[in-house]
Amino acid sequence: MTLFYMVRHGETAWSRDGNRYCGRTDIPLTDRGTLQATHLATVLQKIPFDKVVVSPLRRAKDTARPIVTRLGLDMEIDSRLQEIDFGRWEGLTPKEIQARFPKEWNDWTRDPLRTHAGTLGERGGNVFNRMTEVLQEYHPYHYVLMISHTTAMRILMAGTLGMPLAHYRKLEIDPGDVYVLNMNDLTDIKWKAFNCLTIPLGGPPFS
Repeated sequence: MTLFYMVRHGETAWSRDGNRYCGRTDIPLTDRGTLQATHLATVLQKIPFDKVVVSPLRRAKDTARPIVTRLGLDMEIDSRLQEIDFGRWEGLTPKEIQARFPKEWNDWTRDPLRTHAGTLGERGGNVFNRMTEVLQEYHPYHYVLMISHTTAMRILMAGTLGMPLAHYRKLEIDPGDVYVLNMNDLTDIKWKAFNCLTIPLGGPPFS
């Protein structure tokens, strides 16, 4: 069994400003995002992580830095954890996308598995495949911390729960949120929100 602690990076100016779609644009954390990373370092410090695997984008690495410093571990950079490529939607809010690209938006919301985000971007199916590759690669370890991005994480969650990928937007993940994936194999998976107020620090969230 492996427990994957999956973290969305801390707040950025784009996540704060109307939830602008930030795929591969490499922007830093806000001051609030930096505080969220510092808080995460405190609440995760007693968990005996074997590995810390991080998206190569700056906002993910900035979130990981205080955590790995507190844990005394190195971060392993893995491009498969980066955010989806949003193509022509990059930097736009959902309302702006729907106004400027109504057909492309409808195609995406109906079938993100096969549709390229933002016309020129990445298919949801490709995101799911690369994210599950990471799970399979690190499955031999017991406790793995992974720092990634909201759309990539939601697509992974929807797919592993057997939901149609078109429903991934019904899953909400805020900056700095932690979800724990209990995995025996890809057919035996459970998800649970990590709440530091209700889960004893240092103990696994699953009984």
